[in-house]
Amino acid sequence: MQIGSYQVLFELGRGGMGTVYLGRVRGTGDFERLVAIKRQRALELGFDEPPERLLTEARLAGLIHHANVVGMHQAGSDSEGYYFVCDYVEGLSLAGLLGRHEPHALWPVGIVTRVMLDALAGLQAVHDAVDAEGHALGMLHRDLATDNLLVGRDGVTRLADFGIAKTVRGMPRTEEGQVRGKLPYLAPEYLRGEPVDLTFDLYAAGVTLWVALSRRLPWGELSEVHMMQAIVSEGLPSLPAGHFAAGSELEAVIARACHPHARERYRSAREMLDALEAAASRVGTIARHVQVAEYVEQVAGAELAARRARIQAHRRALDAGLPPPIDPIAPSVHAGGDAASDAPTALSRVPTLRRFAPPSAPRTRTSTPAPRFTPPTPVRRFTPPDPPVSKPVTVRELELEREPAPRRLALVALLVLLATSCIASMFLAR
Repeated sequence: MQIGSYQVLFELGRGGMGTVYLGRVRGTGDFERLVAIKRQRALELGFDEPPERLLTEARLAGLIHHANVVGMHQAGSDSEGYYFVCDYVEGLSLAGLLGRHEPHALWPVGIVTRVMLDALAGLQAVHDAVDAEGHALGMLHRDLATDNLLVGRDGVTRLADFGIAKTVRGMPRTEEGQVRGKLPYLAPEYLRGEPVDLTFDLYAAGVTLWVALSRRLPWGELSEVHMMQAIVSEGLPSLPAGHFAAGSELEAVIARACHPHARERYRSAREMLDALEAAASRVGTIARHVQVAEYVEQVAGAELAARRARIQAHRRALDAGLPPPIDPIAPSVHAGGDAASDAPTALSRVPTLRRFAPPSAPRTRTSTPAPRFTPPTPVRRFTPPDPPVSKPVTVRELELEREPAPRRLALVALLVLLATSCIASMFLAR
C-alpha cells in the first residue's frame, strides 16, 4: 500500500475521526525514516465533517516547531482523500502509561510531574504560534488530555492531535450551541457558551494533572448531563486522599489552573509550568527525562520490543516484494497523530462531545421495519444415478466375445449350412 511517496507498513490505530498508519519514506544512500500517516475517516463513520478540517489540523500543527509537540511533515491528497504525515513517536500515551502501572505499586509522582512540565512547554509553543508573516494566531489546542500526551521511549513527552484546534482568525467556526472535546476536560465557561481564551487549555492541563495523580476521572460515575452540571456548578473536586505523597503543593497548582473563573487562573502555560516546577521542587518530586525513559521501558518494554520486531518483519517483506506478514492482534501503541487509545482502563472511555446541543424536546425516532427473514433455499444432496441393470450372461456368450471376428463368421456360415440341410431332408422325406 502506498500513500503519496510513503510506503505503508501497517495500521497503527483508529481514532475518533482518522485512521493512523505507520509508514516509511526512503531516499538516496539507504536513507529511511518512519512516519505516522493520518487519513480522515469521517465519511466512513457517517459524520458530516468537512475534509478541510484534516487540512486545517495539518496546517496548524505545521506552524509549530518545538521538542514537545509532534512534528508535522506534509499534507496531501490522493484518490482516497486527504491525509497528513507527522512524526512517529515510539512510546505510549500518558493514558496508556497510567493503565499499565501496577494497581498496588507506589505511583511515581515525579514521572507525572516531568510529563506535565513537558506538556506545558509544548502548550506554550502552541499559544505562541505565529503565521508565515509573524502575526500571532492566538491558537488553542482545545483537546489536551491524557491520551493526547505521547510519552516517548526517549523520556520526552509530546503534545499531539490538533484535530479541534482553533485560532482567533482564519478558522472554521463551531456552530452555536455545539460543544467539542472530552467532557471532563472542558472549562465551565465553555459549557455555558461564553467566550474562551488561552486559560481554557490551562484548565484542561489542570484536569490532566488531577487525572494523572489520582489515576481516575473526576465525576467518572456521572452521566454526561449530570457531569456538565457538576463542572459548571461545583467545580473540580479535591484529589482523593492517599494517592500520592506530594502534600498540598501540587493540589494548589491544580486548584488555580481549574479555578471556576477564568480570570483567576494562570495567565499562561509558562506561568503554570513555573508554578508546578517550584511546587514539585519543594517536595522533591521531579524526575529527569532519563528516569521517564527507564519507567517507559519498565512498564512497556516488552510491548515496544514486539512492535519493533513487527516493523522489521514488514520492512523485510516490502524489500523482498512479498505480501505483508499476518500480524497478531495486539493493543495499539500510540504514535504521532490521532491513534486509538492504548489504555486498557476507564481512562480511555472519556465522554467525547463532537457535536452536542443542549437537551431539547425528545425526538420521535422513526424506525424502518426489519426485513422479514427468508430462509435460504435448501441445497439438495447429489444422488448418483442407479447403475444400469445387467442381463445374465451365458458362458457361450462370453466365449463368443473372446473369439476373433473371422472365426465367428465361419461358425455362423456353418450353422446356416446345417439348417439348410435339415430343411432339405424334411422335404425329401415327404
